[in-house]
Amino acid sequence: MYIKLEKLLILLAVVFCSWVFLRAQEKRTDSLLKVKEIQAVNLTKKVIEQVGDKTYFNVENSNLSKGNNGIEILQKSPKLSVNSDGNILLKNKNATILVNGRKTNLSGADLTAYLQSLSSEDIKRIEIQDVASADQDASITGGIVNIVLKRNPKGLRAIAKTSYTFKKVNYDTYSSSLNLNYGSEKWNMYSDISYAENRDLGNSWGIFNYNNGQINRNGGIFKQSNDNFGFRLGTVFFPNDKNSVGIEGYYNKRNVFYDDISDLIIYSPNSPTIVSKNYSLSKSPLDLWYFTINYTLKTDNLGSTIKFIGDLGRNN
Repeated sequence: MYIKLEKLLILLAVVFCSWVFLRAQEKRTDSLLKVKEIQAVNLTKKVIEQVGDKTYFNVENSNLSKGNNGIEILQKSPKLSVNSDGNILLKNKNATILVNGRKTNLSGADLTAYLQSLSSEDIKRIEIQDVASADQDASITGGIVNIVLKRNPKGLRAIAKTSYTFKKVNYDTYSSSLNLNYGSEKWNMYSDISYAENRDLGNSWGIFNYNNGQINRNGGIFKQSNDNFGFRLGTVFFPNDKNSVGIEGYYNKRNVFYDDISDLIIYSPNSPTIVSKNYSLSKSPLDLWYFTINYTLKTDNLGSTIKFIGDLGRNN
């Protein structure tokens, strides 16, 4: 009886240990599967990757995919920076900006205004190339930044943005924009309209001491305003998987006003004090527009394409 009870206890212990071992193996298998699933997700959701001689910043996979404009995306892209003049720098040198492989032919404030009209929701990735390759436009020198836009899904999409910054009464910053997109099986139509105004007020002063005892004192007040209106309208037609035809028009009107009043006082040990008052007023209106048409033919499944691009515009 005692022996039978002992065998029964041993059998129960073996069964229990086997059950514990199997449960542990199941948990380990589940854990491995979860790790593999996470790895698989990470592999398909790369944010930055190197493809040949290009660095890809996959905006659609990043946390910048919503609520940003084109210039903000470039400011946060690897290897790139934007200076105070609005120039896009790659390794501290001016880069050539392409949109879907097409040169924009804009620079400075004009390029900044255009990039601000692009929405991060429309940007698929940023392709950064340190040196232009042989298949690029012969006029391109230095680095290249290609902004690849998405082929929008079906249906209607609207995005409205607005911002306001209060500095002082009558001196503030305001901006608003509206982005509309409509996609179907063969057509994609898009438009952007934006307006921004910036009023600024400030003062400056300085003291310069010279070895001969002369002292120059200057001080002044400046007022500055910048109004900017932009409009972009375009459509892309996809008759089949190998051909696409695109038409786009862009208009930008900008008014920059600068008013400066300053005083200069010159003290000299053996000369009368000189006092002068200076007035400076400048206005810089701009009207810019361009119209472009492009055709793309995919010649194989390796990414080879033939492109025809025509541009017409004015900047005055």
